[in-house]
Amino acid sequence: MTSILKVTEIQDPTNSNTALTIDSSGRVSRPVIPYAFVNFANSGAYVSVSADSILDFSVAVENDGNHYNTSTYKFVCPVAGLYKVEVSTLTQTNGDAYSINPVRNSGGSAVEVARFYTRDRALSGSINIKCSANDELYLETKHTKSFYKSTVIPYSWATYTFIG
Repeated sequence: MTSILKVTEIQDPTNSNTALTIDSSGRVSRPVIPYAFVNFANSGAYVSVSADSILDFSVAVENDGNHYNTSTYKFVCPVAGLYKVEVSTLTQTNGDAYSINPVRNSGGSAVEVARFYTRDRALSGSINIKCSANDELYLETKHTKSFYKSTVIPYSWATYTFIG
């Protein structure tokens, strides 16, 4: 048996907000998708980050859902699903090798899930990571480096996005 459900809006169980809308063309819209765009505090200088440290992205330019903590530099996954982590950095010295690793901390067990590596000043990478609710995502550097902290447009930044 086939059924057709015709609705334009789906609300949460308490009817306090819209969870999903569908327009007349069939486009689905979700009001809040967990997302954070973060970077270093604007100082216009190179600042050293020690090896085996979490990148201290303390400025949340966007923090939809408030899941990124600017004190711990970690994104807490609100629901189970697939998350995309992207990072781009610029260091002071050309020709030095360094890496940045996305880390998933699940119930106190932290695991590096990938390694982004370069032998140049610029590094960028992205990965999709399957997470459980309350997992933490963050970025670690494996080498002591001086990262550029821009005063206007960030050269070093990261994003955390819930995909589904």
